[in-house]
Amino acid sequence: VLANIEGIPCVQVTGYSALNPSGAGHAWNKIFVDGKWYVIDATSDGTVLNNEFELLSYEYFLISEEEMRTSKNQYVGENYTNIECTTNYDPYANFTYDGTHTYKVKSFIELKSIVKAFGEMSSKSKSVQILFDYDFIGSKSNEVSKAYNANLMSSSFSYSENGDIFTIIENK
Repeated sequence: VLANIEGIPCVQVTGYSALNPSGAGHAWNKIFVDGKWYVIDATSDGTVLNNEFELLSYEYFLISEEEMRTSKNQYVGENYTNIECTTNYDPYANFTYDGTHTYKVKSFIELKSIVKAFGEMSSKSKSVQILFDYDFIGSKSNEVSKAYNANLMSSSFSYSENGDIFTIIENK
Protein backbone atom coordinates (compact mmCIF):
# COMPACT_ATOMS: atom_id res chain seq x y z
CA VAL A 1 0.00 0.00 0.00
CA LEU A 2 2.77 2.47 0.92
CA ALA A 3 4.67 1.78 -2.31
CA ASN A 4 1.53 2.26 -4.39
CA ILE A 5 0.71 5.51 -2.54
CA GLU A 6 4.15 6.78 -3.59
CA GLY A 7 3.58 5.68 -7.20
CA ILE A 8 6.01 2.76 -6.98
CA PRO A 9 4.63 -0.30 -8.79
CA CYS A 10 4.21 -3.13 -6.28
CA VAL A 11 2.26 -6.40 -6.18
CA GLN A 12 1.52 -8.85 -3.37
CA VAL A 13 2.86 -12.36 -3.96
CA THR A 14 1.42 -15.32 -2.08
CA GLY A 15 3.22 -18.59 -1.68
CA TYR A 16 4.73 -21.05 0.74
CA SER A 17 7.98 -22.42 2.11
CA ALA A 18 9.32 -25.34 0.06
CA LEU A 19 10.50 -26.76 3.40
CA ASN A 20 6.85 -27.18 4.45
CA PRO A 21 4.55 -26.95 1.38
CA SER A 22 1.45 -28.00 3.33
CA GLY A 23 2.15 -25.55 6.16
CA ALA A 24 0.94 -22.01 6.61
CA GLY A 25 1.21 -19.76 3.58
CA HIS A 26 3.30 -16.63 3.35
CA ALA A 27 3.05 -13.32 1.48
CA TRP A 28 5.68 -10.88 0.23
CA ASN A 29 5.98 -8.27 -2.50
CA LYS A 30 7.52 -7.67 -5.89
CA ILE A 31 8.43 -4.03 -6.34
CA PHE A 32 9.67 -2.04 -9.36
CA VAL A 33 12.70 0.14 -8.51
CA ASP A 34 15.14 1.86 -10.90
CA GLY A 35 13.84 -0.02 -13.94
CA LYS A 36 13.93 -3.51 -12.40
CA TRP A 37 11.63 -5.78 -10.43
CA TYR A 38 12.82 -7.08 -7.05
CA VAL A 39 11.44 -9.22 -4.23
CA ILE A 40 10.95 -7.55 -0.86
CA ASP A 41 9.68 -9.31 2.28
CA ALA A 42 9.20 -6.99 5.22
CA THR A 43 8.12 -9.77 7.59
CA SER A 44 11.09 -12.14 7.27
CA ASP A 45 14.01 -9.83 8.11
CA GLY A 46 13.70 -9.37 11.86
CA THR A 47 16.53 -10.76 13.95
CA VAL A 48 16.62 -10.02 17.67
CA LEU A 49 19.92 -10.46 19.50
CA ASN A 50 19.93 -11.33 23.21
CA ASN A 51 16.36 -10.01 23.57
CA GLU A 52 17.84 -6.50 23.47
CA PHE A 53 17.65 -5.05 19.98
CA GLU A 54 16.78 -5.91 16.42
CA LEU A 55 19.53 -6.15 13.83
CA LEU A 56 19.29 -4.40 10.49
CA SER A 57 19.25 -7.02 7.75
CA TYR A 58 18.85 -6.87 4.00
CA GLU A 59 18.31 -10.61 3.67
CA TYR A 60 14.90 -10.19 2.02
CA PHE A 61 15.27 -6.63 0.73
CA LEU A 62 15.32 -6.02 -3.04
CA ILE A 63 16.47 -9.53 -3.92
CA SER A 64 15.96 -11.88 -6.85
CA GLU A 65 13.44 -14.71 -6.95
CA GLU A 66 16.36 -17.14 -7.00
CA GLU A 67 17.63 -15.59 -3.75
CA MET A 68 14.12 -15.96 -2.28
CA ARG A 69 13.94 -19.64 -3.30
CA THR A 70 17.39 -20.41 -1.85
CA SER A 71 16.91 -18.40 1.36
CA LYS A 72 16.70 -20.19 4.70
CA ASN A 73 12.90 -20.30 4.31
CA GLN A 74 12.97 -21.36 0.62
CA TYR A 75 9.91 -19.34 -0.38
CA VAL A 76 8.10 -20.15 -3.63
CA GLY A 77 5.55 -17.75 -5.12
CA GLU A 78 2.32 -18.93 -6.73
CA ASN A 79 1.12 -15.74 -8.42
CA TYR A 80 2.64 -12.93 -10.50
CA THR A 81 5.01 -15.48 -12.04
CA ASN A 82 5.03 -13.34 -15.20
CA ILE A 83 6.97 -10.64 -13.28
CA GLU A 84 10.58 -11.82 -13.15
CA CYS A 85 12.96 -10.58 -10.46
CA THR A 86 16.41 -11.55 -11.75
CA THR A 87 18.92 -9.36 -9.87
CA ASN A 88 19.85 -8.38 -6.34
CA TYR A 89 20.10 -4.71 -5.39
CA ASP A 90 23.21 -3.54 -3.52
CA PRO A 91 21.76 -1.79 -0.44
CA TYR A 92 25.25 -0.66 0.58
CA ALA A 93 25.95 1.28 -2.64
CA ASN A 94 24.82 4.53 -0.98
CA PHE A 95 25.73 3.44 2.54
CA THR A 96 25.39 5.82 5.45
CA TYR A 97 25.93 4.71 8.99
CA ASP A 98 24.71 6.67 11.97
CA GLY A 99 26.37 4.53 14.64
CA THR A 100 23.14 3.01 15.93
CA HIS A 101 22.74 -0.18 13.91
CA THR A 102 24.40 -3.55 13.84
CA TYR A 103 24.52 -5.04 10.36
CA LYS A 104 23.80 -8.74 9.95
CA VAL A 105 26.14 -9.93 7.21
CA LYS A 106 25.16 -13.13 5.41
CA SER A 107 28.01 -13.45 2.89
CA PHE A 108 31.53 -12.31 2.10
CA ILE A 109 30.13 -10.30 -0.82
CA GLU A 110 27.91 -8.37 1.60
CA LEU A 111 30.82 -7.83 4.03
CA LYS A 112 32.94 -6.56 1.12
CA SER A 113 30.19 -4.05 0.19
CA ILE A 114 29.87 -2.80 3.77
CA VAL A 115 33.64 -2.44 4.19
CA LYS A 116 33.92 -0.55 0.88
CA ALA A 117 31.14 1.88 1.74
CA PHE A 118 32.36 2.24 5.31
CA GLY A 119 35.90 2.96 4.12
CA GLU A 120 34.65 5.68 1.78
CA MET A 121 32.89 7.61 4.55
CA SER A 122 34.59 10.92 5.22
CA SER A 123 34.37 11.22 8.99
CA LYS A 124 37.66 11.25 10.90
CA SER A 125 36.76 8.57 13.40
CA LYS A 126 34.12 5.96 12.73
CA SER A 127 32.96 2.50 13.62
CA VAL A 128 30.49 -0.07 12.29
CA GLN A 129 29.06 -3.10 14.08
CA ILE A 130 28.72 -6.44 12.32
CA LEU A 131 27.09 -9.75 13.17
CA PHE A 132 28.54 -12.49 10.95
CA ASP A 133 25.82 -14.85 9.74
CA TYR A 134 27.81 -17.07 7.40
CA ASP A 135 30.56 -19.66 7.73
CA PHE A 136 34.15 -18.69 7.04
CA ILE A 137 37.59 -20.04 7.87
CA GLY A 138 39.75 -18.13 10.35
CA SER A 139 38.99 -15.21 12.61
CA LYS A 140 36.54 -12.35 12.14
CA SER A 141 39.43 -9.87 11.92
CA ASN A 142 41.03 -11.94 9.13
CA GLU A 143 37.70 -12.01 7.28
CA VAL A 144 37.44 -8.21 7.54
CA SER A 145 41.06 -7.87 6.35
CA LYS A 146 40.20 -10.04 3.34
CA ALA A 147 37.26 -7.71 2.58
CA TYR A 148 39.54 -4.66 2.72
CA ASN A 149 42.08 -6.38 0.47
CA ALA A 150 39.37 -7.48 -2.00
CA ASN A 151 38.39 -3.81 -2.29
CA LEU A 152 42.06 -2.85 -2.79
CA MET A 153 41.88 -0.73 0.37
CA SER A 154 44.34 -0.36 3.21
CA SER A 155 43.31 -2.72 6.00
CA SER A 156 44.49 -0.56 8.87
CA PHE A 157 41.66 -0.82 11.36
CA SER A 158 41.20 -1.79 14.95
CA TYR A 159 38.32 -3.79 16.30
CA SER A 160 36.52 -4.94 19.38
CA GLU A 161 34.36 -7.98 20.02
CA ASN A 162 31.43 -8.11 22.40
CA GLY A 163 29.80 -11.53 22.20
CA ASP A 164 28.66 -12.02 18.62
CA ILE A 165 29.08 -8.35 17.70
CA PHE A 166 32.29 -7.39 15.88
CA THR A 167 33.00 -3.65 15.72
CA ILE A 168 35.36 -2.27 13.06
CA ILE A 169 37.02 0.99 14.15
CA GLU A 170 38.88 3.30 11.79
CA ASN A 171 40.77 6.45 12.63
CA LYS A 172 41.88 8.70 9.78
